Amino acid sequence: MERTVSIVCIVLGAALLWMSSGASHQVVGARELQSTDDGTLVRVKGEVLQVNVVSDGAEVVVLDAGDGTVTVFLSREAASTLAPTPGESLEVVGRVEEYRGRKEVRVDSPVRAR
Repeated sequence: MERTVSIVCIVLGAALLWMSSGASHQVVGARELQSTDDGTLVRVKGEVLQVNVVSDGAEVVVLDAGDGTVTVFLSREAASTLAPTPGESLEVVGRVEEYRGRKEVRVDSPVRAR
């Protein structure tokens, strides 16, 4: 009986830890992003300075994050969902990637800033 209770507690604890891990993302600014490991899930927000359409409808967005600029790559689906325009606030959650020697955020899940 004691062993069964221990196993149930371990499984429930692991499930709760897994569920909570997706609920919060490390918030980073432009400076901190450059030292963040590739693959790390982060949240960035700022004012849209520039939007450049690239191949297949994807977009590269430059944000003013307050402590510098952050480059965000939006997939075609994310770009069409968000339709960012210069001057508006934007908040995105994505994974850090290095592109041409500089870190950027590749969007996993776009969310409008409030």
